[in-house]
Amino acid sequence: LEQRHATLAPRDTVPVHGAPNVHRWLVQGPRLGLVSFDRFALGDPEFDLTTLVAELETEKALTRPMAAMEAALIGGFEATGVRIDPARLAVYRIHKRLMTMVRTAWAARPDAAQRASHHLQTAEVMLERA
Repeated sequence: LEQRHATLAPRDTVPVHGAPNVHRWLVQGPRLGLVSFDRFALGDPEFDLTTLVAELETEKALTRPMAAMEAALIGGFEATGVRIDPARLAVYRIHKRLMTMVRTAWAARPDAAQRASHHLQTAEVMLERA
């Protein structure tokens, strides 16, 4: 991952939420709001985007296909003038997959090792493709 980060073009950071999971959004009609800014900082918008996508992937009752939701999220970011770097997004996705692997490995479940192994294999494939 360090090697992948080293290949990313430098750029200015922007304000990011830091932890915009699915439970921190308020919907009121057509308006959408984000709450809990305790991790607000300057950073890469791809980090926030990846956090949202990773959270949505765990939701059981999605009303739209994940690819469509991710495309909508990217479109929403870019509609505000924030350019999403696909290479940077891919690196953050690998980070998130590895964190999922660690949490899964430590889970008190009889199949934790098998599930963690799946996440690790997925991260390895993602790293090869990034």
